[in-house]
Amino acid sequence: NGVLVTVPPSLVGRRKNHFVTLKGLTSQNSDAMDTEEGGEGDVDVYLGLNGGIWIQRTIPSEWENAIRADQDERAPLAETLQKLRHRHSTTRVSPSMRESIARVRNSVECLRLVHCQITPDSIEIVARASVDQGVRVADMLLPEMVIKLTEGTRR
Repeated sequence: NGVLVTVPPSLVGRRKNHFVTLKGLTSQNSDAMDTEEGGEGDVDVYLGLNGGIWIQRTIPSEWENAIRADQDERAPLAETLQKLRHRHSTTRVSPSMRESIARVRNSVECLRLVHCQITPDSIEIVARASVDQGVRVADMLLPEMVIKLTEGTRR
């Protein structure tokens, strides 16, 4: 239910926070009504100092609340997390969520191609620029689009 992107470790600098949730990255022409279980459009990004970047859909808070309601209050945290991960891995990923994950993945690739620092802010700038300019996910990695989308990160 996610994708791993590998970039040169020198592009991922040490930061206080190596995790970000990107909200509302669905394009205007995608099915906004496709809000199936967990398909609200939020994407989690985990940046590893070794150059590994994991991108996945956000686990909805309703899932955690439902699991906690079903369990005894004294249930171990590890058991709750295990049930959340299992539900996350067995739930179908909607087409609009796949598009959002692919958009973030291509945003990271754009930054890698122009050798920009990969930070939560720079990923969000490129992803939002692609949505605002109406660029299709498949077209994001075209050379002229890479330059255009990463303009906000190169100063």
